[in-house]
Amino acid sequence: RVRILLLIDHNSRIPVRHHNTGKQAILAGQGTDQLKVIYIESLKNESHKDWKTGDIFVTSGIEQTCPSNIPVAELLITQEGELMAKPLVDFHQLRFIVIQ
Repeated sequence: RVRILLLIDHNSRIPVRHHNTGKQAILAGQGTDQLKVIYIESLKNESHKDWKTGDIFVTSGIEQTCPSNIPVAELLITQEGELMAKPLVDFHQLRFIVIQ
């Protein structure tokens, strides 16, 4: 059996890392075109002030469900300071996928 879950699905959680800092995070699908950053490694001890809109998240490979270092989303920081992410793929335009 194979289960395929889109990154934007509200049940989706994917471990990633910030491409520049290497800090681990988890992106959560919202059922919309945006993902929520729901966990950031060491957030209590460090700030994410060095992060900026447009920074890239890549897969971390921690769960071994997909290889590491695949670019998946771009960081969006809302006016309220909330951390969100935009997938690098437009899932509404997706027609085919390849499963290896």
